[in-house]
Amino acid sequence: MSAHAAEAATPAARAGAPDRLTPPVYQKGLLVEAVVPRPTGAEVRARTAEVLNAMAAAGLTGGHAMDANGESLSVYAALEAEGALPPHGPGQALTALQGITVNAAWAAGEEHLAGRLAVGRRADLTVPAENPLEVPDTEPARLPVVRTVLAGRPTHRAAGL
Repeated sequence: MSAHAAEAATPAARAGAPDRLTPPVYQKGLLVEAVVPRPTGAEVRARTAEVLNAMAAAGLTGGHAMDANGESLSVYAALEAEGALPPHGPGQALTALQGITVNAAWAAGEEHLAGRLAVGRRADLTVPAENPLEVPDTEPARLPVVRTVLAGRPTHRAAGL
């Protein structure tokens, strides 16, 4: 490669990578460069919401991967602002509760022991001050806890009960 060609080459070419990352394709008799379309911001948010819904359904109730540049956090913030994240979507309060009960027990391999209140199962429960299905969809996490029971034994009781 001549000195002039080396200066004009892309960083990838100077590193020995091929100039084309995608092969050319024939389209309607013409040779064109195959370019993978980048998803729009709305498509990225929709896909992220779909993944987060699937995570909630699998009992993964916290955490969100984030790139070093904070890109995932900005997508999460956009989803939050649009109301596209569970439990903010229509009808998602029950799905969110299932994510921290039935689905969490299933994810832990304890669906036969926990996740539901039933005879023969471990009685782990939290009693909020109000019905989480009847408060605004952004409020269930802010409800005061009036009682907590682990393995059938009371572990917390709010003052005044």
